[in-house]
Amino acid sequence: MLDLDINKLPAMALAMLILLTIMISVLAGGGADMPALPAQTEKQPHTYTTRQILARKPVSSAKPLTEDVPSTYSPFTYKYYFHNSAKNGTTCAYGIDVSSRQGAVNWFLCRDDGVEFAFLRAGSRGYSEGGMFEDAAFDANIACANAVGVKVGAYYYSQATNVEEILQEADVLLRRVSGHRIDLPLVLDFEYADVEGRVGGRLYDAKLSVEDATEMCLAFCERIRSAGYQPAVYANTSMLNKQLDAARLAQECDIWVAYPGIENPYGGEYTYWQYTWQGRVDGIAGAVDCNFWYR
Repeated sequence: MLDLDINKLPAMALAMLILLTIMISVLAGGGADMPALPAQTEKQPHTYTTRQILARKPVSSAKPLTEDVPSTYSPFTYKYYFHNSAKNGTTCAYGIDVSSRQGAVNWFLCRDDGVEFAFLRAGSRGYSEGGMFEDAAFDANIACANAVGVKVGAYYYSQATNVEEILQEADVLLRRVSGHRIDLPLVLDFEYADVEGRVGGRLYDAKLSVEDATEMCLAFCERIRSAGYQPAVYANTSMLNKQLDAARLAQECDIWVAYPGIENPYGGEYTYWQYTWQGRVDGIAGAVDCNFWYR
């Protein structure tokens, strides 16, 4: 062994000697106890939030909803949500819906934060000219969500004003999901546009009758079902109550109702409830829509 008097070494040389000693120690033995780092497909910092510490990995309620337990806590909003008594006997799963607006999504973190299912936007129709657009994040979202075990459905944001247009939207949706695992329905997102803070857009301007709007939705659902998928229609409570024959639709497809609040007033049949547009989920920068799935 080399015999050195460290008191006679310059400061720089001493520092280098200490560093070398540490490195040799780690390589010789310290590394044996160090766990292997998991492979990452995307470089994104993993930050632990207060919610993760207090409510790590929330899962579906093991017990069905009852009169005695009519509410569910959402770790994505820190609130309790009260369910319609018609949902007694069902259990709630936690989910989100995302599009390219959320940017890059780290699905590993979403899953570990409690996300069990997700609806992904495949495309949309413009509310002014009616052009059709594919969601740029869809392919990455569906591939990654599938890879980590999050159950997946997909939707198309509609501004169709007739049956021909709505079938075009259904066909694009079917093409985009082809080759991917689909666990949940393929959804028609049927809602008026928000145009600079007011209700508007070509669907609103069309002033469709309840019968015509319902027939369009049914045509979409039939096209989806004929391709072997379960169809669904997403709409807010006002649309379901006033602009659609929701009872007729519920006989042919799942209903996904949008109502941001702690208690859903909608009295019709529905399978999914979008309860907030302001959820916070690890792996997503900014707000995200959150949903319950009754099963």
